[in-house]
Amino acid sequence: MNYPDELRYHREDTWARTEDHGKVRIGITDFAQTNWATSFS
Repeated sequence: MNYPDELRYHREDTWARTEDHGKVRIGITDFAQTNWATSFS
C-alpha cells in the first residue's frame, strides 16, 4: 500500500495535508471512496 509522507492519516479513513499559506486539505482514502460509493448506490 502507498502512504505518501506528506499525508497524515486518521483511523477513520480520512487524511490531511498542509498546503501553501497554512491551509489544510482534508480527504478520504481510496478504501473509503470505494466502500462509501457502493453503500449509497
